[in-house]
Amino acid sequence: MTRLLVVVGLLGALAIPVAAPGAVLEKGAGATCASGVGTWNFVNNKTEGAAAGSLTVFFDTEEFGVIQFGPIGPTVVNKSVQKFTLFTNNRATLVSASTDLPGKLVLESVGCAPFA
Repeated sequence: MTRLLVVVGLLGALAIPVAAPGAVLEKGAGATCASGVGTWNFVNNKTEGAAAGSLTVFFDTEEFGVIQFGPIGPTVVNKSVQKFTLFTNNRATLVSASTDLPGKLVLESVGCAPFA
């Protein structure tokens, strides 16, 4: 009876899907757009040909505190890189970001422009 339980337990364990961890932003937290419109460009490198992924970002804002953007889809997808762009209004400070993709996530650039 013990052998049967062990085999059933092993088969059950093999059937449980395990999600692979995604890329987490390693550098860039604390970047700020102090006023106006912020354009934030993130790049996920070494994606190993993965299908289009998603990005989730947390910003600390003056008006609403910490808020979540996303998940959002990529603006560019190719064999080894996916790029994501998003926009903020007023003061926003990057807290964290992550994707559901393999590889390395970086903040490529942030630009601030006054309101038109």
